[in-house]
Amino acid sequence: MKLLDTNILIYSGDPAYSGFLTSLVTDPSNVVSAISKVETLGFHRITPAQTVYFESLFKILRVLPVEDAVIQKATELRRCWK
Repeated sequence: MKLLDTNILIYSGDPAYSGFLTSLVTDPSNVVSAISKVETLGFHRITPAQTVYFESLFKILRVLPVEDAVIQKATELRRCWK
């Protein structure tokens, strides 16, 4: 199981990255946080086609509620990101 970041979801819709990322975003053992769902679907310039694509991913991936464990893991990941 991998916790996927919002950017992974967004880039998976870009043909330049989709080949590599498709296996991550279509693996039902991977998860996303509810925050990623809000960030992805709440983007002010999202197109209808993108909305359909991202909603299809959220049907495959389990969306974790915002719990302390999710916040803790996100905090750890951000600290490692340079």
